[in-house]
Amino acid sequence: MKHRLSDFKIRRRRRKREAALVLADVLPVLLHISRRHAGASRRLPPGGRLNLKQITRILFAVYWTICRCRRKSVMWLLRPGLLKRNRTIDANSSDYLIVLRASLKKADPKQCSKWAAALDLADYHRVSPLDLHEFLTEAGGIEGAARRRAAIWKAKGGAWQPDRPPTWRRALGMSNTPRPSDRHVDPWRPASSRG
Repeated sequence: MKHRLSDFKIRRRRRKREAALVLADVLPVLLHISRRHAGASRRLPPGGRLNLKQITRILFAVYWTICRCRRKSVMWLLRPGLLKRNRTIDANSSDYLIVLRASLKKADPKQCSKWAAALDLADYHRVSPLDLHEFLTEAGGIEGAARRRAAIWKAKGGAWQPDRPPTWRRALGMSNTPRPSDRHVDPWRPASSRG
């Protein structure tokens, strides 16, 4: 007589399978991000820093990946796999910081944190991935965007919590970050064509 699996075990196996498929889909992007960072860092003179254009190329891939995962409502499946890849990442970190730290293992954690804060601000303002460079330039670069995000955080009294699964908003593919307005903006259309 065969033992029947309970519904819970069947759902758990299906969820593990889905998570493995999502991670396999995103791993080439993570490899691309790390190669792009390594290539840009290799061309720097000793003690040099990446310019905004080089940083934006890296951040575009991260921002685009997370927008795509949220659109497909699979970010909650991706987080555990990325946290396993790099055990030094805090589980309460934002999605952007998790993807950055998982793909850029040799990068400075403080630098990754600033980059993630800049992407958080872009997400807060619902910036299209195509408009990311223009937005960061207007915000005063990475440091300016990180300062603006910190000011919003302080004004909200710490209410801007990092994305934590599984909430009902996460299940719908929505971010937990507060929005300046409730009107729907398609993140895939450039700001110039939104009207």
